[in-house]
Amino acid sequence: IEEFTKQSEYIIDELSGIFHKKKDQPALTLKEWVEEIRAIHSDLVHSLKKWDVYYRYSSSFRNYSDRSKYVPSDYFKLQKDKELHRYVITSEEMKQYRVWNPLRDVVSIPEGFDCFNDNITKLIYGDKVAIIDYNSLSGWIIESARFAEYEKKIFLMLYKLLKKSGQ
Repeated sequence: IEEFTKQSEYIIDELSGIFHKKKDQPALTLKEWVEEIRAIHSDLVHSLKKWDVYYRYSSSFRNYSDRSKYVPSDYFKLQKDKELHRYVITSEEMKQYRVWNPLRDVVSIPEGFDCFNDNITKLIYGDKVAIIDYNSLSGWIIESARFAEYEKKIFLMLYKLLKKSGQ
C-alpha cells in the first residue's frame, strides 16, 4: 500500500505538471463551411458583454450582397442591443459600403497597397482571435488572452497610423 501510494503521488505530480504547462497554450479550433463561419460570428456577439469592443480586419468581399449568409440571424440585433463598438481596417473598396454608425470606426488601407483583396477577415475579441477565409469557407479561432492582446496591440498600432494619415 505504501509503495502504491508513493507511485500514485508521483504520477499525480507528473500529470499536474503537464496540465499546468498545457494550460498556457492557446486552444485552436478549426471551423469549415458556411454554418461554421456563422458559428464564429455567433461566438463573437454572444461572448462579448454590453459595450465591449472588438477589432476587425476586413479585406475585399467578392460579393458584398452575400455577406449576410455568413452571420447568424440574431447577429445584427445582438450587436446593436449590446452596443458593441468595433474598429475596422478595410480596403478603400469596402469602406464605400459602410453606412455611418456611431459604434463603428473605419479606416482603410491606401489603394496603392494592393494587399487587401484576399477575401479574409480577422476578428480580435475578448480572449480570442478568429480568422475567416471566405474563399475556402474555413476559419480558425485561437483562444488565448496573451495572443489576443498581442494581436490587439498590432491592430491598434496600424489603426492609429492609418487614422493619422487620413485613411
